[in-house]
Amino acid sequence: TVDAKIIKNAGNGFNWDMGVNLSTLNNSITKLYEDSSHNMWAGTVRDGVFLFKETYIKTYTDSSLGSSNGLSERAVISIFEENNGKVWIGTDGGGINEFDPKTELFTHHLSTYNDKITSITHFSTDKLLISAYGKGLFIYNTKKHSYIPFLLKDESTNQEECFSGFTPFVYKISEKDIL
Repeated sequence: TVDAKIIKNAGNGFNWDMGVNLSTLNNSITKLYEDSSHNMWAGTVRDGVFLFKETYIKTYTDSSLGSSNGLSERAVISIFEENNGKVWIGTDGGGINEFDPKTELFTHHLSTYNDKITSITHFSTDKLLISAYGKGLFIYNTKKHSYIPFLLKDESTNQEECFSGFTPFVYKISEKDIL
């Protein structure tokens, strides 16, 4: 069990507060993400995704494929929030899930099912740059639900970075730069 809790500090960040038992997390947090409203999202290996607000915790687990009530897969690997507030969740084999915090409904992007989405970031309007374990980097069109391969520097670099037992992680660090 984890003997800690996440608390919001006065500086709009989060801290761990030791001494409170959070056994439901099963020591399996794979991703922590703070959204624009200063809520903390925790993706887990076995328990879906937790949304930590200042006053409560909400848990979203897996549901039937195509259902809007939960994730397509409970093992969460990546989380990204768009400027419009929609949260994109990458899972381990369940592909990409889109969460609308206004309606609290999920959309399973079925064309990505079976993919392990290790990172997600903004690329351009209606497009995300994603990393799929064992498959490489892709631009994902959120409206057409389709992948377009994203080539790193050249074919040799792409092969080495994406298919040699490594998974590239992508993060947008400024308006023009992706790391």
